[in-house]
Amino acid sequence: YLHKTTASDLARIALTASRHTLFMDICGTKEREVRTKDGRVFRLTNSNALLTDPAWLYEGVSGMKTGFTNAAQSCLVATAERDGRQLLAVLLHAPSNEARYSDAQALLDYGFSTLSASAAPTLALLSGDTDSAGPGPSLSSLAAVVVDRKTGDILYSRRADSPIYPADTAKLMTA
Repeated sequence: YLHKTTASDLARIALTASRHTLFMDICGTKEREVRTKDGRVFRLTNSNALLTDPAWLYEGVSGMKTGFTNAAQSCLVATAERDGRQLLAVLLHAPSNEARYSDAQALLDYGFSTLSASAAPTLALLSGDTDSAGPGPSLSSLAAVVVDRKTGDILYSRRADSPIYPADTAKLMTA
């Protein structure tokens, strides 16, 4: 409860982490069975509905991290790739799980449509106060940012530099 972070901070952390194949393999694993030294078996299931729930599946999603606390509400860091284009999206303080996944789909769709334009405008490298001007995706999350993973360019942001409770998406640092 005592710490806050920003969507931009989580995007920076996730951008760095996403460069590591093993990390991305773990984040993109839908289900895994693990066995303890004493022989007990546990089935771990990824809670990212963009990867696992038929109602929310999103083409090209490669993973990352969901989070929820009462203070932070629903949060998500997601990565996706289509036709060699790679995006990273961060959503903080969505009012529900449904809003989290709906916002993620809208944000990723916006990012891919922006990247597919011939002269894709970008705001800046991932630094500084960079709220997007003009129309963007309709989101219910309090803060959001979508970044080109290859360049670090911000394709859209809203309140991305506002300190907000991060839920357990901060576990990115220790995953």
